[in-house]
Amino acid sequence: MCKNGKGFCPGPVASPTRRCLQCDAEFRAAAAVVAVAPVAPPPLPPALAAIQGTATPAVHPGRVAGNLGVGEQFNLTVAPAPPIGTELHWALSGDAELSNENNGQALFTAGSTRGPVNLKLKIKTGPHAGHVLSEFNFTVLEPTGTATRQQPGTNLRHTQNRAGVGFKMWANLLPATVPFDGVQWREHTGIGLATGHFALENGRIHAPSGVAYGADNQPVNQLSQDWMTVYANPGGNYGINWIGQIDTVDTGDHPPQTPAAGPVAAVWKVSSHKWNIEWKYRVRTSTGWSGEKVLERVMHESKIDATGTATIKKGNAGPFQRTAGQATTPY
Repeated sequence: MCKNGKGFCPGPVASPTRRCLQCDAEFRAAAAVVAVAPVAPPPLPPALAAIQGTATPAVHPGRVAGNLGVGEQFNLTVAPAPPIGTELHWALSGDAELSNENNGQALFTAGSTRGPVNLKLKIKTGPHAGHVLSEFNFTVLEPTGTATRQQPGTNLRHTQNRAGVGFKMWANLLPATVPFDGVQWREHTGIGLATGHFALENGRIHAPSGVAYGADNQPVNQLSQDWMTVYANPGGNYGINWIGQIDTVDTGDHPPQTPAAGPVAAVWKVSSHKWNIEWKYRVRTSTGWSGEKVLERVMHESKIDATGTATIKKGNAGPFQRTAGQATTPY
């Protein structure tokens, strides 16, 4: 109720939020509080102000500053050592882990998902508790795919008068702008779709990494027995993030449907074989490895045409060809 006895304070707008001068003066008096100036924290003594944290990942060719690979590890340190009685700690936000913590020393492990990570070195105890001495920001990147290619220094395998070609393949995880030595990779399975000379492969399950290829179908639910190490910077021809596997990719050798004899020319079936193979990875943690994730599906494709020319391709390696009449060559 307005102090002047009206249902609301008069003013240009009839609103309960409007006040007459009498009500406004009383309201201001009741609401007035003495502003208390914030107490400034005591200045850091020189021994604390000199402390700096270090969060420096390993040197990696091509690294974009501030980017980390999933599972990447490095040590967090401080210098100079804090005075006796002063405790420090690293505050972490984002998908990452800290282990082996000891007064500002710790092992940092990037998580298994893409995203930002923030690290702050703070004073843990005493009158300066919560004070940030150093801060670092990173972006963690996941593998996005692979680059596949013929192993340098190797040949295309072929047997003369047979339709067939094979090669040795290398693969590297992408992107090359961060190290992925905190990752392990393996090839899983895929169901074959095959015709012609490859007909016996139709419906066969691809043998995953570490499982010997058999004449009968591989079990659908059989996982790879071997995880492959990823080498972040092995040097030489290996490139960055080389998967430590030499993959033999081959059509096999196939005789003509009708052998060449006298005036009868060899007859070849137009043939196709495709395996859409699942590639997976897992990420290092501070205590072991994460669950596996699907990286991509990679097509392994073989063809034979009516002239006996065989073609093979896997991922982005190839296509490679050999005609039936070409001389025999090893890998």
